[in-house]
Amino acid sequence: MTPSEVVELALEAYRNSARTLLAAAAPASLLGLAGFMFFWSYAFPLFWSTRNPDDTRAQIGEAIGAMGLAVFVAAPVALYGAAYVAALTTHIVSDFMAGNLPNAAAAQTAARRATPVLLRLLLRQVATAGVFFIISLGLLFLSALTSEGNESFGMAALSAGLAVVTFAFAIAFAPAVLVRDALVPAAAVLENLPAREAIRRGRNLIGSSVGAPMIAMLLIAFLFGVFGWGLFALDAQLGIGQWVANTFVGAAAHDIVAATFAYIPWYLVIWVSVPMWSTVCTILYFERRVSREGYDIEVLAQEVWRNTPGHRFQL
Repeated sequence: MTPSEVVELALEAYRNSARTLLAAAAPASLLGLAGFMFFWSYAFPLFWSTRNPDDTRAQIGEAIGAMGLAVFVAAPVALYGAAYVAALTTHIVSDFMAGNLPNAAAAQTAARRATPVLLRLLLRQVATAGVFFIISLGLLFLSALTSEGNESFGMAALSAGLAVVTFAFAIAFAPAVLVRDALVPAAAVLENLPAREAIRRGRNLIGSSVGAPMIAMLLIAFLFGVFGWGLFALDAQLGIGQWVANTFVGAAAHDIVAATFAYIPWYLVIWVSVPMWSTVCTILYFERRVSREGYDIEVLAQEVWRNTPGHRFQL
């Protein structure tokens, strides 16, 4: 199958399973939203503000503290929700591929078992994808420290230049890591593999077939633009959020209602895009097993053996 055919089949699976899938994924998607909200509202602003404008070392300490909040608080919360939704989606889409009706209860039970392994895998992916971002920040810190002395201006400029180059490389490297490991979650869930074996298995299966995950990333980026920034800009133009906030002025739940309304677009992005990404990866997992391992013949043989218990032949 071509990458476009894989994505087309994934969209068909997504449409057919959408009611069951999105209903089951809705609660866990709130964890993704919570992690995003914490990062965007608390950790990220700390990178751009300081309580010590005249102390470079204190500013670097504040930035490291903000990075710690992002890495050790926001990321685990968001990734736990993503791991559960990925496991859930993989099971439901595998039912679609087998021609079975999606079983939400069975998928949820299996997802709870698989989530710890997927969480470790996702944390490893994020750590690998973020290593160059951390190097870039380190170079910026070095540039800031060395620029305090005029005699170190050359070193400061060199560090800043390397930081910019490293950051640009990091932007390209992060999606490359996600594409390379696109089949790892499906291998872990459907073959019940531990983390290391799942990584080896997923990378071996995907080979050079990276077209479908790349198309999926473009679709998700489009969704991010439409649901995220698009609805955010629409709200800014129409003033709906301000109207909601004014309606609840003086109410005990005013801040909660205002914040909830403000983050609805981002919830929609998370709720829709994580299952979409996992659907494409699961479909590609089956396609690669069929094309490289004859998985369809294996399934046919199992069906024959189940339906003919007295057979005297082997396939």
